[in-house]
Amino acid sequence: MDKFSDLLMAGQLPSTGTNDYSTTPRTIVNAKAVITDYAQSLPYDKTVTGLTTAALLGNNLKQIKLEVPAGSHLNGEGEMCDRWGTPYFFHQVSATEMEIRSAGPDRKMWTGDDSQM
Repeated sequence: MDKFSDLLMAGQLPSTGTNDYSTTPRTIVNAKAVITDYAQSLPYDKTVTGLTTAALLGNNLKQIKLEVPAGSHLNGEGEMCDRWGTPYFFHQVSATEMEIRSAGPDRKMWTGDDSQM
């Protein structure tokens, strides 16, 4: 079973507002799962404020390394990118909630083909 299925079965998928998981691209679901794993791996710090790709890859106090999510990759600047090569937009909603947005196939943020979770 993959991470999405594990979270779905456990009832632990984060709220997406009006988004429906059946239409949310798996790549963005995978990115959200990695960030959730990171936050749960470091119980002393429940916030993900200031989270960087470097922190996900081991540059953190516990040197915990998480894999780049399936369907995503790092660009030359170390940013986590969607399958079209555009860096994800991370919005810190609260101390424990992070919204992730993919620009979609047109590679432009805030247009109709964006996906968010």
